Amino acid sequence: MLQCLQKTAYSFQPSSFSHNAMQHCDKQLAGYGLLGPFARYKGWAPGPIGDWKTGATGWVLWVSLAIMLGDSLTSLSLLLFTSLKRHIAAIR
Repeated sequence: MLQCLQKTAYSFQPSSFSHNAMQHCDKQLAGYGLLGPFARYKGWAPGPIGDWKTGATGWVLWVSLAIMLGDSLTSLSLLLFTSLKRHIAAIR
């Protein structure tokens, strides 16, 4: 079986899968295990824990979404800027 996979373009690396899975688990534990209770303690998420609007779950979700959106827009802006800069330099 392993020789058959080596002859094809497929690659299976179980160590990278477990590494990625552990990273996601760590982030989930940090978000819901530490930041959620902290937000509730500070009064930022006064509702029930599982509530998506006023609870810690919603607070962690929307803060994470805002961070990902900001990161994506920043990366896209830099990509567009460098592409336009190269295009203008090529025209001149």
